[in-house]
Amino acid sequence: MLLRAAGGFGAHAAEAKLAELSNMGWQIWLCVRVVAVNYGAYAPDRHGPADTLMSGVHLVGLLAAAAALVVVVARALLRRSGEPGDRLAELVAVGIVVNLGAFVISALPVDLYSARQVVAVLPLGAVLAGRVWGPRLARLPRATPVAVVVFVLLGAELVGHAAAKGEPGHAADVARWLDGRGLRYGLGDYWNSNNITVLTDGRVAVRPVVTSDPISAYRWESKVDWYDPAEYDATFLVLDTRNPSRGEATATAQWGPPVERHEFAGTVVLVYDKDLLVGLPAYCMPEHAPSIAQCPTHGPALF
Repeated sequence: MLLRAAGGFGAHAAEAKLAELSNMGWQIWLCVRVVAVNYGAYAPDRHGPADTLMSGVHLVGLLAAAAALVVVVARALLRRSGEPGDRLAELVAVGIVVNLGAFVISALPVDLYSARQVVAVLPLGAVLAGRVWGPRLARLPRATPVAVVVFVLLGAELVGHAAAKGEPGHAADVARWLDGRGLRYGLGDYWNSNNITVLTDGRVAVRPVVTSDPISAYRWESKVDWYDPAEYDATFLVLDTRNPSRGEATATAQWGPPVERHEFAGTVVLVYDKDLLVGLPAYCMPEHAPSIAQCPTHGPALF
C-alpha cells in the first residue's frame, strides 16, 4: 500500500479461470514444449550444428527426468502398506505433477513465454533424476569419463553463450527511426512499448495497448495519466507483425487511415495527425471500461 501511495505499481489478482475442455489438447502440447524450453531441449530455439547437438544432450536430461518421474510415481502407487519408500523423491514428484497439472488446466498460459510458469520443474526434475538414476549410473563401467565429457560439453556451451555477441533488441530500428523523426509519444503493443521506451532512454515514450478490437489502453504495469489526452498527444501506433494479428485493420477501423505507414522487420508504424488517446477505451484486466480512468480498483496492492 505504501508503494502505491508513492506512485508505484500494484499487482492485479491472478485470473482464476480454467482452460476450455476443448482446448486441452493444445494446452498439453504447449506444456510439453515449455518444459523442453526450460530444459534447453527445444530444437527450434537452436541454430547451427553445435547448438542442435547440445539440444540433444539436454533432451537426454529431460527424458531421464521424465523417466524418473514415472518410476517414482509407479513405486508410490504399487508400494504395499508398511513398505519403506523414498519420501524425498515422492515429494519432489508431487511438486512436478502439481506444477504441470496446474499449467495444463489454467487459462493463463498462452505461448512459449509461459515457460517461466513451470520453471520449478527444471530443478525438481534434476533432483529426481539424480535420486533415481545417480546410484545406477555410478556403478556403470566408464561412468566417470562419460560424466566428464558431459560436463565439458555443458561448460563449453555456457562459455559460448556467455561470450556470444548480443543482438539488438526487437524494434531497435523502429526506436532509431522514431527518435530521428522527433516522434516522442505514441502507443504500441506490450513488448514494443517497453523496448522502444528503454532503447531511447525515454526520449520516445510508447505506452502499451491491447491490440484487440477495439485497441485499448493496457492497465498492466502502466499509469492512468499516460493515457490522458489533456497531458499527452499520442500520434503513432507501433504493431508487431511477427504473429498473425488484425491490429492494423482494427487501427484503421478505429482511427481511420494513417497519414504515414512505415514497415520494419517484424514491426509496422502507423503515424496519425490526431491524438490517439482521445476516446481510447481500456482493458482493465479482466474488465473493460470506456477509459482507463474508469477502470475499477482491485483493492490494496499486493506488493
